[in-house]
Amino acid sequence: MSEQNGTAPQQPPASLWKFARSGVFWSLIKSWGSRFLTFFISIILARLLSPEEFGIAQTSALVLSFVPLVAEFGFGASIIQRRNLKDYEANLPFFATLAVGLVLLLAVVTFAEPLQAWVRGSETSATTGNDLSLYISLAAGTVLVSLPTLFQEAFYKKHMKFKELALRQMVCHFLGGIAAVAAAFAGFGIWSFLIQIYIASVTSAIWLWRRPQWLPSTRIDVPAFTRMARFGLPIVGQRFNDFFGTRLIDVLIISQSGLAAYGLYAVGSRLYLLMLQLLQRALYDVSLSVLSQVSHDRARIGGVYMKTIALSSHVMSPIFVMVAVLSPEIMLFLFGDKWLGIESIATPLLLLGAVQCVQHMNGAFLTARGKPSLVLVTGITKTVLTVAGLLLLPAHTVESMTMVFVICQALVAPLSFAMSWRELGVSALDLARTLLQATLLCVLAFGAVVLARPLVDPWFSWALPQALVLGMVFSAVYISALLLVDPGKIAMLRDMVDQGRQKKKKAR
Repeated sequence: MSEQNGTAPQQPPASLWKFARSGVFWSLIKSWGSRFLTFFISIILARLLSPEEFGIAQTSALVLSFVPLVAEFGFGASIIQRRNLKDYEANLPFFATLAVGLVLLLAVVTFAEPLQAWVRGSETSATTGNDLSLYISLAAGTVLVSLPTLFQEAFYKKHMKFKELALRQMVCHFLGGIAAVAAAFAGFGIWSFLIQIYIASVTSAIWLWRRPQWLPSTRIDVPAFTRMARFGLPIVGQRFNDFFGTRLIDVLIISQSGLAAYGLYAVGSRLYLLMLQLLQRALYDVSLSVLSQVSHDRARIGGVYMKTIALSSHVMSPIFVMVAVLSPEIMLFLFGDKWLGIESIATPLLLLGAVQCVQHMNGAFLTARGKPSLVLVTGITKTVLTVAGLLLLPAHTVESMTMVFVICQALVAPLSFAMSWRELGVSALDLARTLLQATLLCVLAFGAVVLARPLVDPWFSWALPQALVLGMVFSAVYISALLLVDPGKIAMLRDMVDQGRQKKKKAR
């Protein structure tokens, strides 16, 4: 590649819509496929390994995730955003990221022993109690491999090579997962996770660097570095806000309850995180495609907002609530007897997901209206509430800390909807009526399952068929009640689906 010419300009495709649709398709394959694969592998590993071993691996991942959060400094987003970026302009950000990352990793390795004492490693079992500091020190090598790869991945995204990224991520997760499962069967215990992350990170690096979209050189451009750092600063700030707002509970569980308890939380929260990422992403993408056409018209975007809120609150939220009430059967079926009790963690988190999958749509509409600052205010408020609640309220068990976390995260929802209501000019009464109706219907269906469970339980000795029967109870009660109180909502949802199908046919 020529340093003088920089990144080669991309030729416009014959069909821009087809080009963009292909990128979205492979982006979804990358996101959904890898997450489903990772979740499936975690189910197998959960049946082979102990909660404490999961706690060690997740604690290490938590600590090491802080390194790229700081070191990368939003340069990847800057690379993607800058249209006429020259190759040499990425050199100094690349070397700066490696230098900062190396310093941070040395600090992590140096303080690994004190960290083990801080999380009460001496109170864990004799077989793995001394493994945390050693595991962190060895796992740090994977960050050295992945940090340079972040820049190569950014250039792949800049050039819209989402297919290559999707295939790479699927292959890496598959190979790493197969190796981890084989190692767990062979009795490697906690080191199965180490094998997994090394194989995945090394495979990822080889995959991208064997056909690089960019190569570093010795030419340095300080002004370009300054511009890219200035662009990345608010991105890093938002990442820090998200990190402390959502991961403080992890730190408190580790410090107060130990590694085994954190392993329980990590596994209990996986279904919530998977569903939130997948369902929210699906509806978010649909919203963005519509908003790009109507963002200039306040009245129209307000109408789209109300329809989107109706769809998410009456379709997405009930899915979360149904899985929440079925979590005793689902968790038992997925993870086995070893993990009994994690439904007390999964249930409140899934109920929080029912709120968040609706609330998070506000961000897309506020951003479309040119008000990203309002989204930032909501995010900071949520972080402050969560940090204050977790630090000030008395909560000493994993279950109680989870409840405090859920309540504090949910408290910001009224502020988020109030901002959207004022900016978009929608009827506050109609918005409240839509949200209240969906809430009451979900509560009714949730209660029906709770009442039906003692009646159904004697008929089944296996969790899966019981979950299916109770799921049908939830669905029947919810749909029947919706038809009774608001049949127009069913017709509206059906029309929205039909319109989506017609647009897809026209696009083809």
